[in-house]
Amino acid sequence: MSETQTAATTGAACATPFAATVPGSVLMLGLRAGLGTLFVLSGAIKVDLASLASVPSSTPTAFAMAISKFEMGLSEPTITFMAWTIPWVEIVAGLALLLGVMTRGAAMIIAGLMVAFSVGIASVIARDISTTCSCFGSIRLICPTEVGPCHIVRNVGFALVAAAIWALGPGRLSIEHVLRPRA
Repeated sequence: MSETQTAATTGAACATPFAATVPGSVLMLGLRAGLGTLFVLSGAIKVDLASLASVPSSTPTAFAMAISKFEMGLSEPTITFMAWTIPWVEIVAGLALLLGVMTRGAAMIIAGLMVAFSVGIASVIARDISTTCSCFGSIRLICPTEVGPCHIVRNVGFALVAAAIWALGPGRLSIEHVLRPRA
């Protein structure tokens, strides 16, 4: 083997992305499964699908009321649109992460939602509005019910996980990897 071939072979082995290794793929599966499950649950709670699994849930009307309590100056049709759209976006993006299909796009959508939600929460905090978070229905995930800085920290954490998934890709334990054309 020539010196160039040896260097190329050695370099190729070192250039393997972390997410394509077995430990990296297991880590990516865990990150995708955790974040994906959270978002499927979050969306399902908001459209009353979670009640099918005996999880206390809400309705789009209740979610619309929660959005309006943020007093963001949004019109009623905009709030209604958001209340019916956001949960389904969460469900679809969460399922995409769980399955490992369109993973980077799903991660980008979730990171974008987390940034948007954090801006809304920061606005509520800055304007000293007292309201509750209906993010996960009656389930308190890490933070208390009352909107506060904990919600921003939690959302930033979720956004960072989504950013890691976007940066590293789905890993080998994904439908994307199985369907990827081989060179």
